[in-house]
Amino acid sequence: MAVPDMKKILELKQIAMKRCEDRILEAASRPPCKKHLEDTDSYGMTRRMKSKYGL
Repeated sequence: MAVPDMKKILELKQIAMKRCEDRILEAASRPPCKKHLEDTDSYGMTRRMKSKYGL
């Protein structure tokens, strides 16, 4: 059996975490999709809470 190279594994993990961070920051900087917001507003808990609490 090959012994896993821990240094290489940690390096790949760091790269993956950095990519995730970049994607999250990019998504946060974009304005939210209007259609998606409308879909979530008209569905489920949000609608129920709006009618219940008058939001």
